[in-house]
Amino acid sequence: MNRVMLHAFMWRCFAACALVATLALLANSRAASAPADPPVVAEALRILPSLTTLDAYGPYVAGQYPSKYEALHRAYEAALFEGVPRGVLAYNVWMTTGNAVETPIRLVRWGRGGIAVWATICMPHDCANNQMTVLFAPGRQKAWGVAGLDGHVYFFGDPSTTQKALLLALLASVAASTSNELKLPVDPAAMKPARADIKESHGDFSRFFPR
Repeated sequence: MNRVMLHAFMWRCFAACALVATLALLANSRAASAPADPPVVAEALRILPSLTTLDAYGPYVAGQYPSKYEALHRAYEAALFEGVPRGVLAYNVWMTTGNAVETPIRLVRWGRGGIAVWATICMPHDCANNQMTVLFAPGRQKAWGVAGLDGHVYFFGDPSTTQKALLLALLASVAASTSNELKLPVDPAAMKPARADIKESHGDFSRFFPR
């Protein structure tokens, strides 16, 4: 093979590789922009205006800490093993040992779905990058939620579409809140950005966690 033929062959190989790379990038771009979970988005938009808070429900009192309620802690700890890999839990011991930073619980009423206890729990000294939102249905003693751990998102407790939608609506409400203390129903000034966050997320919860 002479030098001219060799150069021509090399250019053809280069062009073919470039074409493959370009097609791969386009495919990834289309995949990233495609709705990740349209039913969750639609349900979250329906739930958002119905969100309200209660001061108390049975033994659960807004403003108390999650660790006060054994049933809540027991349910969400069991739920973690339904979705979060065991290796991740072994590394993030704060998720199961109770050695975590907690925010006071809120009691949320949502549409026709009933009442849920809402708690946020995070890693000591690194709350921004390692946190989880936990929901607990007292009547069914069931917990579910979503965790953002160093840029990775995990659902736990095998949440249904509606339960994921409630999580999405609550996270969007927090992100759009115009005050330091979230109040529900969502403030009219925050409703538009909350809806926008839900729509633009395409059901991808990583939008609400640091990357």
